[in-house]
Amino acid sequence: MSLKSLLSQLWLERNRVAFRPAANYQIAPTTIFTVVGGSIWVKVLFCRFTAAEASGATFAVTFAGIAMQNAAVNCNGAINTIATWPLGAAAGQVVVPALLSQPPYSLANALLGQVGQGQICSVGNIVLTIAGFITDGLPEFTLVYQAMSPAANVTVP
Repeated sequence: MSLKSLLSQLWLERNRVAFRPAANYQIAPTTIFTVVGGSIWVKVLFCRFTAAEASGATFAVTFAGIAMQNAAVNCNGAINTIATWPLGAAAGQVVVPALLSQPPYSLANALLGQVGQGQICSVGNIVLTIAGFITDGLPEFTLVYQAMSPAANVTVP
């Protein structure tokens, strides 16, 4: 393997993180990230509430128009509560709210070689849809991903 090939492989294998600072969101679809330059492999998407979220707002996310959960759920929670997305819309997969430190996958999964699940997202917008009430928990969003081509990247609008 040439040095160039090895460097390219190492570059593509790195995990990247896109971060969207805390904000209040209205009852409407909002683009929280934009994928540009090629597809990405999303390994985890979560939000952390920087203030208590008690408004009754429901959250749902789409990747380039594809639902990342079977159903939106109420994301009430205390400060520092985490909500994670299942990255799929199979029966029973819903946003998981009110977790204080739940990892996206367990150590047991890693030991069994089952780490690496996630979702491929093509070029387009990652959209959060809020329903019910305006958020008051000031959620901040974190997206951990791997670029599937050298030009792929995630921007924060």
